[in-house]
Amino acid sequence: MTMSLQAQKRFMDGDVYSDDPIDPAAFNDKLLQDVLLYKLNYYMDSIGLEGYEPSEFLMKPAREHAMIMAEDEKASLEGGGKYKTVRDRLYLVGGTGVGDEVIGRATIKVSNEYISYDALADELVQKWANSKYSRTLFSQKYFFAGAAGRVDEKGKKLFVSMYVGNYASFMPSGDISGELTVPVTTKKYGLKPYYERACKKVGRKMPNYMDLQQHLYINDNGEIVFKYNDLKKFRRFLRGKKDALAVDIIQKEQFNNCRGQNLADYSQVNIGYMTKRVWSKKIYKKNIAPGEGRRNKVTKLEVILGELPLEFRPEDVELNLMIIKDKHVCYNVPPSYVDDKFYDFVPEIGLLPDTILPAGVPEYAPTATSTELKFRIPFEKAKYEYDPEDMVPVLNALNEPAFIINQIFISAYSSLEGTISENAVLQRKRAQSIVKAFEMNQNASIVDSIVTEPNFKDLKADAKGTIYEEVCNMELEEAVAYVNSHAAEMEFMLENHRYADVVIWVTYDIEGEKEQIYVVDQFNKAVEAGQLDKALAIQKYILIRVVEGRYNENAVSDMRIPQGKEYVGLNMNKIWLTQFIFEDPLDDEYMEKIDDLNNLDKENIYVEYNDILCEVTLNILSDEDEAVKIQERIDKIYNTPVRVDLVDLLNIELQYKVMDVYKDSLGYNHPLVTERVSKIKEIIKFEELSWENALKLSSIFINHGDYEYAVRLLEPWIYDEHVQYVLLTSYATACSKVEYKVHSKNFYYALTKIKEKDTDFFCDLFKGDKLSVQTFVNTEVKKLWCETCKK
Repeated sequence: MTMSLQAQKRFMDGDVYSDDPIDPAAFNDKLLQDVLLYKLNYYMDSIGLEGYEPSEFLMKPAREHAMIMAEDEKASLEGGGKYKTVRDRLYLVGGTGVGDEVIGRATIKVSNEYISYDALADELVQKWANSKYSRTLFSQKYFFAGAAGRVDEKGKKLFVSMYVGNYASFMPSGDISGELTVPVTTKKYGLKPYYERACKKVGRKMPNYMDLQQHLYINDNGEIVFKYNDLKKFRRFLRGKKDALAVDIIQKEQFNNCRGQNLADYSQVNIGYMTKRVWSKKIYKKNIAPGEGRRNKVTKLEVILGELPLEFRPEDVELNLMIIKDKHVCYNVPPSYVDDKFYDFVPEIGLLPDTILPAGVPEYAPTATSTELKFRIPFEKAKYEYDPEDMVPVLNALNEPAFIINQIFISAYSSLEGTISENAVLQRKRAQSIVKAFEMNQNASIVDSIVTEPNFKDLKADAKGTIYEEVCNMELEEAVAYVNSHAAEMEFMLENHRYADVVIWVTYDIEGEKEQIYVVDQFNKAVEAGQLDKALAIQKYILIRVVEGRYNENAVSDMRIPQGKEYVGLNMNKIWLTQFIFEDPLDDEYMEKIDDLNNLDKENIYVEYNDILCEVTLNILSDEDEAVKIQERIDKIYNTPVRVDLVDLLNIELQYKVMDVYKDSLGYNHPLVTERVSKIKEIIKFEELSWENALKLSSIFINHGDYEYAVRLLEPWIYDEHVQYVLLTSYATACSKVEYKVHSKNFYYALTKIKEKDTDFFCDLFKGDKLSVQTFVNTEVKKLWCETCKK
């Protein structure tokens, strides 16, 4: 990397100027720091990064280490004894250990002449920008710096140390444990601080790890619960024996006391009351998420991580999620928040239902229809009184939606034992009792018609071919006498002759919750009848009701849809509804089902859209030929009934996924990455550099959990005096999703502009459901809040 030509500025400290030759006997640390930070910040600004503010505190470890390196004549980050690591050296000067260091060695005497401070700073910035130290300097985790240098004994070499840090680098004064309602946990439970080799796996397996905290909540029993809707994905993320989760319970009084310092010691793995860590094995063993679907498969994670101590009220605390890999606390994730206005620009993508009705097919709306139902009620011998409860299993067996009986016709049959007149009376009593039971069930009268008849017909049919066959040739009166003389031995046959054939004319009841059962039944009957256009109209109505929250999961599970090409659209909608209701992630199981439908019907563009979405979302698109084929499939969906903006979302998803393969390893400036960014700009019609287009483009990265790049896209615009308020709020809230960004001066500046434009909104950001109170680690932000909101 070649440094760009910099504007020059002459610095002075005492009677020494930055363009003066260096005097090795009187090296000026203050002048070095001024010049070095100026030139470094100038360069960082040219590449769109926020620079550093000078810190007298960070100069202390820089002086110590520069002196050690000069004495050893060796430039190294490793020290000896108690000065071994960067963290050790920061801690020894009274810091928390949070921070990093860059070092350099420069020849200051060239051809018997000493170079100037300006030349020295140019050389150092050039070297650092092209070395491994660029990762530290340009990480945007640190916003304060302190630099110092020491000349070796020969007066020719200069050893330079520059420490960088943020607000978490500074230790609170005094003992803070006695100032809190509940003391901070000092027991470490065997946990260790951040270690890059272990922790880099977090971002690789779960790029949007900052979002995991939002899955924490306190239930009615005071238990702290963690929920995640993709068990398979989480198992891949947290799988090591010494991987774990814990909760750091932060008391708001640690940060929101305007009359005192923040009570947070970032030298520890926790800053609040820490629950005992839960190892990965136990997390999955204690999973209480219920099974779902026909197979009762557990696809989600729900685990209790601890209990909220009785001394705490939920409204007085915040829950941080501690992500632990190989016993190292990689991240202590606070609550965060993104302004939902982001999604007004580029919404999130998802499966599409197939709900476009053919021409001439009307929209469905349920109306109470009438129908005729027939069924049979067996009679028990000598029983003629029936209760409403006796009718419940009869009606349930019809498997019909709720209905109101308007009219009933009963044909009551009796076996032939007894007398014809007695049986007629008995059958009428039975029929009247049935009518009365139905009336009591629906609390309304029913128009009835009853006929009775001896069941000679069934007797003849059953007796034929038996020892009682002679009864088949008898007249009724003769048969009655015969049966009475053989009643006991013929009971096995006669018991089947006592029954009522019932015909009822009903109107379906669709009031309240009964509507769902009725509508699903209408859908199933339309499918069975082959009326698929009508079925689609009904299914579309069901979909709307499910989205509204008026229908439950049974509206989906109770749909009966065969397989086959003609049913592809209906089955696609059932898949969409299933994912919506259970909030399932799009996974391999969904992809397999959708791919099967796509193979059945290649002409269904909604299934094709969803099949492409599955491939783009779930596959790693490192094969360029595969990406080209998918691009061709997407291009074919344009100029179809699928809305152009939805096809654009699919197109954007493809470009992002291809870019995602390379951006972390090659950087955003690599040609493979910039080509895809350019394609995204083309899709969203990014025709000019404007704040609107910056916001639109950033929302794409927000949707994919790439908050850091989204913030970088917005950051240049926060100082534009004509920028709209929505960009400032979007930028400020997105900063809460980027580790350490709330420590930055740019974050503070954006909040000052928000405060100027809308004081109420600014104060509302810190009321508990948006920005975390831990944002006040940035003491300038805390001061702004105290002066504005706590008057």
